[in-house]
Amino acid sequence: TRTGNRTLWYQWTAPTTGEALISAVGSDYDVALTAWTGGGYPLTFTAGDTGSAAELRFPVVQGSTYQVAVGGRFSSAGT
Repeated sequence: TRTGNRTLWYQWTAPTTGEALISAVGSDYDVALTAWTGGGYPLTFTAGDTGSAAELRFPVVQGSTYQVAVGGRFSSAGT
């Protein structure tokens, strides 16, 4: 997924083992969501989705660190 030049990165550590849900439902632009594992280079791709109703659901392990990129697909912008 190409996220263009308007991407925010978040780092999150799973408090429990289970499933994470990251949602862009209701966005007013074409969102690119990606999730990665690891705390440094190289990261490992975990999940991705695009669109104004983009959602990621992926398994997480307690104590593992995840990097999540939220961006405008092909440089889209919105709120």
